[in-house]
Amino acid sequence: MELKFTKMQGAGNDFVVFNDIDQQVDLSREQLQRIADRHFGIGCDQILLVEPPRIEGTEFHYRIFNADGSEVQQCGNGVRCVAWMLARESGKRGSMHLGSPSGIVEAREEQDGRITVSMGAPEFEPSRIPFVAETRADRYLL
Repeated sequence: MELKFTKMQGAGNDFVVFNDIDQQVDLSREQLQRIADRHFGIGCDQILLVEPPRIEGTEFHYRIFNADGSEVQQCGNGVRCVAWMLARESGKRGSMHLGSPSGIVEAREEQDGRITVSMGAPEFEPSRIPFVAETRADRYLL
């Protein structure tokens, strides 16, 4: 299988971005892990898939996968990279609305070329934050 991708970085995080609009991208967990592998793959922190819009009022949709192949809800640096790429590929400058697993994100290309995103208010309620720890971190404090 041959797929076109873009390798990007934002504030030190690196990403592999696939445009799933112009090509069919269907990757298994193992394939995602192999792509993210820094020794035998492309190497990245996360893999992002840009898809046609799923939510009314958005121009595109994106999904995010960690290096272990698990899908996550959001990544600010990742969406900034996606928005930068989409602005150049689609010619859509200024503000765009992107659908994500956590809802709609507004991305904006500023006058100086920087990309800013409005991801909504952060969630601080522990019961509403998807987090699973295999061990307690306080056991390792010195």
